Amino acid sequence: MLAGVRVRLARWQMLRRENPRVRPKSRLLYCPARSGGVSLPSTSSADVARLAVEKPMKNPFLFVGLVLAMPALAGSQGDRGLPADVLAVRNVEVTFHTAGSVLPEKSLDLMMSIYADDVVLTDAAHDNKIYRGKAEVRRYWADVSGPFRPEHHWIGYTPAMRMHAEVEGDKASLYFECLWMDMETNAVGTHSFSDMKLARVQGHWLVKDIRVGKIEKL
Repeated sequence: MLAGVRVRLARWQMLRRENPRVRPKSRLLYCPARSGGVSLPSTSSADVARLAVEKPMKNPFLFVGLVLAMPALAGSQGDRGLPADVLAVRNVEVTFHTAGSVLPEKSLDLMMSIYADDVVLTDAAHDNKIYRGKAEVRRYWADVSGPFRPEHHWIGYTPAMRMHAEVEGDKASLYFECLWMDMETNAVGTHSFSDMKLARVQGHWLVKDIRVGKIEKL
């Protein structure tokens, strides 16, 4: 998967050098839901794989969207809970990476749409510094995190085997690792993790607690 992403990124870089103004015309596979989150179309993982193989050159932006969507579509043997609830919780990861990715564009507002008002974030990469409430968490993503730095042109995704979700009633946990690919260098910009506790609030899954940090080895 990682090698395939690098190949498609190289093609995208070539396309952008030929036309520096090229931009995607839409948010690809993602449609903002009423809650500010992301909903996925009815697409099987087999369809995703087929599209990625058949149309890599015609639309490199589509491939990026497919890569971001595959974890939510794939499922994991480590997941527990009702399938519909597990999928809804896993879609939080899709929103997370869509928000921090340069394609189609970074969106701090979209990133903040997954958090509860009283969310607590622990930054394991900086002495377990704690950020309390949406205002402080927003400041973390805007000023501290790697993906939202203006000099970073990254897209993020999670290999299916490095994510698992557990749902029990209106509470859930979600763990995933993030591979942030640098669009400029065609290499991994950083490898990190997110460990979340979520609650279902008025039908929507919101992050109440999140621990983030770096992973040294792929």
